[in-house]
Amino acid sequence: MKKWTVLGLAVFLGACSQQASRRTEPQQEPAGPQEVTVKAVEFEFQGVPTTFEAGRTSFLLENDGKKPHEFGLVRITGDQSVEELIELRQRADEFIEDVGSAFARPGTSRRVTVELTAGRYGYACFVTTNQGEPHAVLGMFGEFTVA
Repeated sequence: MKKWTVLGLAVFLGACSQQASRRTEPQQEPAGPQEVTVKAVEFEFQGVPTTFEAGRTSFLLENDGKKPHEFGLVRITGDQSVEELIELRQRADEFIEDVGSAFARPGTSRRVTVELTAGRYGYACFVTTNQGEPHAVLGMFGEFTVA
């Protein structure tokens, strides 16, 4: 009977030791999204890096301009430049995948959080002027790469 008691005690102490070591190891919090602040003014975006790491990314669009602006984000699946895609307008749909967008009135901010995978991305403002031209045609666009 004592043999089983000693064996049971050894198993119990081993389990307690494993539990204690698990509690003392630092717990890692899940990483939050990459944070990027994009400033919009007439007619450009400021603050967008040219390269990103893959993963969850949160873009905060701050409209510092006097007109409404949009941060429209697409993944480029073709070989075209962002300028060429803007010129193609609706025909560009076959060379891009919509990722997300944020729209902000002057003096406000809006956020869009997306999952970035490896590839090329373009962004542009498609709010139109009183003459019907998208802000992108006036230079409000850019591109970045995700590794």
